[in-house]
Amino acid sequence: MSEYQLQNPPTDGITTVHFSPNNQSQFLLASSWDASVRLYDVNQHTFRQMYKHAGPVLDCCFIDSSRTASGGLDRLLKVFDFNTQQEIVMGYHDNAIRCVHYSPEMNILITGSWDSSIKFWDSRVPNCLGTCSLPDKVYTLDSAGELLVVGTAQRKVSIWDLRKISTNTPIENRESNLKYQTRCIRCFPNKQGYVLSSIEGRVAVEFFDANPEIQKKKYAFKCHRAKEGAIENIYPVNAIAFHKQYGTFATGGSDAFVNMWDGANKKRLCQFHQYPAGITSLAFSPEGNMLAIASSYNYEYGSDPQLAPNDITKNNIFMVDETLFDYLHMSVVEYYVQENENDVDSAALCLSQIGYRVGYSLSERLSKENPRYRDELDTVKYLCKELWICLFKKQVDNLRTNHQGVYVIHDGRFRLLQQTLVTMNKPIDATNRLHTLYIAYSTGLLRGILTNMGYPCRVTAEIADFGVKFQIDMTLTTG
Repeated sequence: MSEYQLQNPPTDGITTVHFSPNNQSQFLLASSWDASVRLYDVNQHTFRQMYKHAGPVLDCCFIDSSRTASGGLDRLLKVFDFNTQQEIVMGYHDNAIRCVHYSPEMNILITGSWDSSIKFWDSRVPNCLGTCSLPDKVYTLDSAGELLVVGTAQRKVSIWDLRKISTNTPIENRESNLKYQTRCIRCFPNKQGYVLSSIEGRVAVEFFDANPEIQKKKYAFKCHRAKEGAIENIYPVNAIAFHKQYGTFATGGSDAFVNMWDGANKKRLCQFHQYPAGITSLAFSPEGNMLAIASSYNYEYGSDPQLAPNDITKNNIFMVDETLFDYLHMSVVEYYVQENENDVDSAALCLSQIGYRVGYSLSERLSKENPRYRDELDTVKYLCKELWICLFKKQVDNLRTNHQGVYVIHDGRFRLLQQTLVTMNKPIDATNRLHTLYIAYSTGLLRGILTNMGYPCRVTAEIADFGVKFQIDMTLTTG
């Protein structure tokens, strides 16, 4: 896993980091207690420019590839265009603006404040579309399609329908299942629920559907804790970020660790190394090939920084590059290999199903920017060229077909197999059934992509050295 630091970080605590949207993750936005909002070019590893508020900035977001919004202790909501250098003050709250969020589905800006209200804004002009009152201060919020989830003081959670903001009434009020103050809320990429964290080293996985059978799936778990003898140190979980392709999520805590979780299977996949200071914000790029990690002093040792270790007061933004995709894949596969060593078929099925969900979702997202192919052969060619490059950074080496619905794709140096086994220092043995698990995820991935494009199929694979041959059978509808 490759990692580097962005130069010219904020001079005070980092509050939020966000990637630019729409698969244009060249730029990263960062807000800070030093009253700045900074723009970085992550491809060039450089600081580009910034604008300022009159006080600490608590949150920021992208509206599109050039326009951003931000708010903080000066109570003002600002929209800034980095291309034109134009700044617009959209409006204000009666107290600090804690959350600034843009909903692309509804095309509105949403702000949450310590004045116990949320406001909705037209992102194009200074126009407040509506205000909704809440019982307490807003600490965190996120949206999933037409639904907005707001976490406030006193462990309250309210769910709103963004199509009905004029009613000033949430569609549901909940109380957090966690005993202590809510820190962060982030919605599932599939819009079925949300993950909530607290100051007491716990995370809850919740679902929107009120059906009792669905509600049985919710759960909570401990994390970001460390034992020193008989004493357990418990740290706030400050940040949550979802990987949109995998559906896995990362958490960052004041213990300065980042953990990766498979929420569907209730397992921790891996833990990154310890960073210099607590994690205050996390963000995956839209493609899922980069992770931004804000490591910043968050007053874990009190208001006097002299009480903290020397380097913990430094503010850093770490970038984990595209090998994160390989690292996540390796972690998922290795977990299922270890858990199902005596039941290879079950492990293969689990990995294939995960791959299918990722592929189906990925195809749905990519299809918004690419035409649907009516012809079966053209669809497979599109998979072998454009999609293969997107996923594996190269085209396939060979494509053959019998023109009767069966296709054989050969990739002589298949990236996921190569990275996984080389990283784990394992020689490839095509006769070892356990090693076939390292391509089970990929068969599901391809099946999910093709099924979403209108071609249900069966996908099988075999290993040859570092290469893999995938057979796609369009004559069958089960995988």
